[in-house]
This record gives sequence, C-alpha cells and structure tokens, in this order.
Amino acid sequence: LRIFSRLKLLARTGDDLVTEVVADVLSKMRKAQEHLTHPDGEIALLNDSAFGIYERPAIVPSSRGHSKGAFQLPGAGYYGYADDEGDYVVCDVGRFGPDGQLAHAHGDVLSFEMSINSERIITDSGLYSYEDDSMRKYVRSTAAHSTVEINGEDQGEFWKIFRVGRRPNVEMTQWEPNDSGFSLAGTHDGYSRLPGKPAHRRRFHFEKKSGDVRFTLSDEIDATRLVTAVSRIHFAPNVRVLSCDGCRLIAETEHVDISVDFSGGKIALSESDYCPEFFT
Repeated sequence: LRIFSRLKLLARTGDDLVTEVVADVLSKMRKAQEHLTHPDGEIALLNDSAFGIYERPAIVPSSRGHSKGAFQLPGAGYYGYADDEGDYVVCDVGRFGPDGQLAHAHGDVLSFEMSINSERIITDSGLYSYEDDSMRKYVRSTAAHSTVEINGEDQGEFWKIFRVGRRPNVEMTQWEPNDSGFSLAGTHDGYSRLPGKPAHRRRFHFEKKSGDVRFTLSDEIDATRLVTAVSRIHFAPNVRVLSCDGCRLIAETEHVDISVDFSGGKIALSESDYCPEFFT
C-alpha cells in the first residue's frame, strides 16, 4: 500500500509525462488491491498489514461488481473468489515474499481469510507494532494464522523484528477456477528442517450454491516419523461460538450461520490476539 499510495500521489501531480509513466503500474496495483480487499472496504490482513495506515481501499473506484468469480494473483501467490453479494475468500499459496526483502513476512503459507454476507468470518491476526517483544513474535508466527503448525514450530525461522532465516519453498499444484468457486492446492517444505522432514499439503475447495457457501480444507502431512499437527482457524471478533462437541462447531454472526465439521482429530477452543490496527 505504501508504494501504491506514492504512485497515486505522482499521478495527481498534473504532469502528463509522470502520469503516463505510472499509469500502467498503477492500474495493475489498483486491480490487485481490489482482489485483496474484503467486502467491508478494508484490506485483508496479510503479512504486516493494518487498517488506518493509508486511505481505505473503498475510496478507490472498484470494478468488483463486474468481475464476479474466482481470481488469481500468481506472482504473489494469492488466489480466491469474490462477488457482489459480499462473499469473499483469499488463500495464500505463495512464498513469504521476495528473498531479498522479508522484513514484513509472516508464517502464513497455505492460510486464508474469508467474509460471508459482507461480514468478516476468518481473519489473520494483524500487525500490532514493530517493537521487539512477544506480540511482534506472535503476529509473525504460524500460530497466528489459519494454517497448520507442526511440533509447535513456525514454517520459517523468524528472529528479531524483521529477520527471517530458513524459509519454505512453496508450490501451487492445482488451480481450477469457475464462476461459483474454485479448487486450489499447494505444498511447502518449511518444516523439512524438523526431525522426520515433514511436508504440508493443503487442498482448498470453495463452492457457492443457492446462496450458501461451502468451504473445504484437506490437509496432509508427510513425515518419516510421528509429528504433532495443529490446524488453526482464527475467527473474527464478531463471530460467536454457540457449541462445540469436539467434531462439530456451531457459530454465528449477526447475519451468518456457521458450521465447522472436522475429522482426523478434535476441535478445541482457545482465545487469541487480534490486532487490526497498528499500536502506537
């Protein structure tokens, strides 16, 4: 958003040459921003993202109502679906970022965010601050994202405020979009440094029929020894959990009914931190 904001300022200078130079890049960035914006008009909280740093994306004219269906940003590794009824999902099947600039990277490979009926349902944990403290460590961690954590470790080696050591190689292995959803699959080797060299594969399937949304996640862990895997789903603060019996969770928002069915383990509830705005 910082670069996007600077380019918009350049385009407003009134200089024809400057406007021409930035026009093509600005158009592509505007389209990417539309794909990474929830129906509530705020950005997806991917990596070091926070509300209120720059102008709201809703201020930028949007063509989302004319591009219903699946979308892809393969260079960044983002895939998803959006429509003009307020249903939206974005999945991360890309690397942490450019290897030469990982200062704002999070352990979010194969994670996702979702809105239904214009209400946020699943969200990343946000940013909080750039202090060298426990909150900075948490928001960058794999545990702060809706993906799989293995043996209590992160997908990469995070240290200090902005540093990253070893990081995963990520491969998108399936992308089948259509007007009512998509099938998507990816794999990464971020845990190969652990005993047993575990690899995580995830399949996403999003389908919308007769106004109802069905979203399926299938996870596979390949390892040469036993490992412990935790698959987290971070609900937005407006989601109220009504019941949980270990295999099925029932929740709701003001306008959305939610049912989560889980096989291969047990559902457990816990609290987590949500930091949509930068703490100063």
